[in-house]
Amino acid sequence: MKGPHFLKYCIPLLRVMKNLGGSGATGEVVDAVIADLKIPDSEVEQLIPSGQSRVRNQIQWARFYLTKAGLMDSPKSGVWRLTQEGVEAKLTEEQVYQLFQRIHQTVGGDAQSRAKKKEKKEKENLDNDIVEDEAHSESLLETLKALTPKASSASANACSPRSVSTTSRSPVALVTKASMASAASA
Repeated sequence: MKGPHFLKYCIPLLRVMKNLGGSGATGEVVDAVIADLKIPDSEVEQLIPSGQSRVRNQIQWARFYLTKAGLMDSPKSGVWRLTQEGVEAKLTEEQVYQLFQRIHQTVGGDAQSRAKKKEKKEKENLDNDIVEDEAHSESLLETLKALTPKASSASANACSPRSVSTTSRSPVALVTKASMASAASA
């Protein structure tokens, strides 16, 4: 079947729900799908990083998309139910894939729009960092300008090359290194 692996559970989930009379407790339905497909315990026991069974998680995703498509609902917590449209549905694998594509575009968006949102957020974070660095640099520069020649000499001695890391990229280290280089050439 085309698309994500969980799509293979959509048709069996609808079939099991119909066999259960149209509704059932979450655990009961998931167990019935596993039994219907004769999924071996070794496969059911494979876990995803969250610690949940991969198979059970994928059945939950199948249910999510069927719910978004209007074929299932959840009248109360822990209960899955077919809607009238779900009872009448006879989906093919191609229809499941089309359903997924339609729902995914409205729920998850496309990769390009997600990438644009991520890029915008990263740019905003970078702009905030630059503003903070500029404000700090301006404050430091004003402090250095306000120093008297005698205080500047004492500061330069306190910030000898041995006490300032040459690998540091902080505004303080860069200004200090620039001051030391200027004093050395004078």
